[in-house]
Amino acid sequence: MPMQALRRAISNHPGRFVLGWLMVAVAVVSLAPDLTRLAAEGQARLVPDDAESAQARAAIREVWPDQWYQSAAVLLLHRPGGLTEADLAFTAKLENTVSESPNRPAPLIRVVGPTAPTEVADRLLSRDRSLQLLLFPLSTSFVAPANQEAVAWLQAQVVPLTPPQGLELTWSGDAVIGRAYMHDVQVSLDRAALATLGLLMIVLMIVYRSPWLAAIPLLTIGTGLLISRGVLAWMSQAGWEISPLVELFLIVILFGCGTDFCLFLSWRFAEHWPNDDPAAAMRQTLRSAFEPIATSAGTVIVGLSLMGTTRFKLFSSTGPSVALGLAITLLACLSLTPSLLVILARWRPQAFNWLSREKSGLWDRVARTVMSRPGRAWLATLGLMIPLAFLGTRTHFVQDMLSEMPPRTPAREAIALIARKFSPGAAAPLSIVLRAKSDLRGSEGMALIDDLSRLLNRQKQLAEVRSATQPLGSTEPLAPARLANRLGQVNDGFVQMENGAETLREGLIQGAAKLRTALQLRKATGIDLTAPPAEAGGA
Repeated sequence: MPMQALRRAISNHPGRFVLGWLMVAVAVVSLAPDLTRLAAEGQARLVPDDAESAQARAAIREVWPDQWYQSAAVLLLHRPGGLTEADLAFTAKLENTVSESPNRPAPLIRVVGPTAPTEVADRLLSRDRSLQLLLFPLSTSFVAPANQEAVAWLQAQVVPLTPPQGLELTWSGDAVIGRAYMHDVQVSLDRAALATLGLLMIVLMIVYRSPWLAAIPLLTIGTGLLISRGVLAWMSQAGWEISPLVELFLIVILFGCGTDFCLFLSWRFAEHWPNDDPAAAMRQTLRSAFEPIATSAGTVIVGLSLMGTTRFKLFSSTGPSVALGLAITLLACLSLTPSLLVILARWRPQAFNWLSREKSGLWDRVARTVMSRPGRAWLATLGLMIPLAFLGTRTHFVQDMLSEMPPRTPAREAIALIARKFSPGAAAPLSIVLRAKSDLRGSEGMALIDDLSRLLNRQKQLAEVRSATQPLGSTEPLAPARLANRLGQVNDGFVQMENGAETLREGLIQGAAKLRTALQLRKATGIDLTAPPAEAGGA
């Protein structure tokens, strides 16, 4: 009877179980890697590998390894009245400082600024010459911890340099936004944890009326949470996918479900406890409470695990991880919580006075009322839930990282400035990758690229289209080489030939008319009007 032996061990030796759980928690916290850091990297792997965008990104990296980059930091140098020569010189100095630094971080691929080829450098200066961009392509994901360190290094290079008076320097780009985003995520997690602990403590004090008894669920769930975070961090290093939502869901689900499990055990223990043998009362409590608690937890674990069947990795990498954390917390609730209750009953039995008091019978009356009119109770419950469900169907979720950040975030404001000075697409360009069996550098391939570029150029939603046939976004440089223009030139030649032939014909007609008139005059007067003036005068 393994379960019976386990119940007896927990009841008779509670100190060993408490010590064992605490030792495991301390070891996991001390040795496990940082789950927050690992979960941040999962933010960049939310799209499946077979998605079009992921395949296009892989193709770009394969074909253009020297031009490819995964994220970028952008330094904005802005002067509302227009950049001065001193501003431009400072930009070149900053670019040279970063490029020639011997301590450049590994993710930094290159620096793109005023010293780049003219065609590229001109694109980094706004048309009104009030905003200059310095681009720092990086080889790591925009939320990767290595990226955050690279951005911090870049920002440190600017600090010793004194910009000209009035020149505004602002950092942006997806790497900087990712850094700010993950900072906001961590702040949100910390606040959620504090709010959860505070509200939960208030509820537990109202229910238990004893701080010692209220501390047991917090200690149990906290232990389960710490161990779950460590186990998931190790699994992540081994290849398990972790999303940034895992920590938030762990806090919500573990504290929500764990509190219910601990509350159920506490009430059942208080009902069975005769004040003289806590161990026997706990064995009886575990015998009656194991099945309902395990069934309740199992239902939630199965539901969370089914999230792993979705294609969107934000959900598929969150559900199973939280299910694992709930399973660990369930073990803590069925072993650590009973052990703590037995120890508390032996050390401070008055803590259970409120739970063991005579019941008022309120909930018994509520139960009898509901069961006597089940149909009305069901309809009343639906009446309360349907309006809330209707509001839920009217809620629209938008996966927009910028909108989730505080409005006054400097990186977010910088993106808006780039959109105003250049174009909205300059802040987040859309790339289209063409694959063909033939060489796209041939005449047919270039014609295909040109046709697609001009087709996209007609779309009103697109501000500019750049491609191999129009690298600067304009269709004019290759206009003379296009077949339509060539045929037009040939047609113009034929028109000119036709106009020339018509002019010659009209000239011949006019000449013939004049000659006919001259012959008629000669015949009538005897004067030859076609002869040269000298001969006419001699005659």
